[in-house]
Amino acid sequence: MRFTHVAFDLDGTLIDTEQVLLKTWQQAARGYGRELDLDEFRVAFGITTEDALGRLGLDVNPSEFARRWNDAYAGFAGEAAFFPGARELLLSLASHGLGLGAVTSRERDEYERFFGKFRLDELMDQVVLADDTERHKPAPDPLLHFARLAVADPSHCAYVGDQPSDVQAARAAGFASCIVAWSHPHPEEAGADFVAHGFDELERWLLA
Repeated sequence: MRFTHVAFDLDGTLIDTEQVLLKTWQQAARGYGRELDLDEFRVAFGITTEDALGRLGLDVNPSEFARRWNDAYAGFAGEAAFFPGARELLLSLASHGLGLGAVTSRERDEYERFFGKFRLDELMDQVVLADDTERHKPAPDPLLHFARLAVADPSHCAYVGDQPSDVQAARAAGFASCIVAWSHPHPEEAGADFVAHGFDELERWLLA
């Protein structure tokens, strides 16, 4: 196999949180008088809360907004679930000896509060969160941190995500990049090394 380690984004890649995230952003922003259609909040995907606030034109305290966001997310979190086939993919990759991890823009408090039910720590060797590095995707720092934790050569690692920022981070870190087609309308435009249209196809690419 060409890869020894694979890292995954979570939201929109392994876990279907699209509607949950859109509803949460809309409700939290509404508390500051910012009223937008659900689809307009897609610009917040794949980046930190502070960066997303800038894109949305919300000049508010990021820490205060994050607390309101988490409170809003709690009302929708029950709707989030693994994409069909995602958990099975992780188990299969692990059985083939690949080191697995998650690299996400989620902060530790929200990860612990909302992702516990997925028991990711039992499926993955490392989980890298926004709190772990000063710079975030599309900078390479989170992926390089994953490689250090895993004692892995970046040239033998792959990163799987659903946003162009994931592809950019992978390229900057020296990882092979894959973008999944189920969460992005035009995945081929991201310039990834591989576009996966299903988990079976993704598995074949990772194990080749």
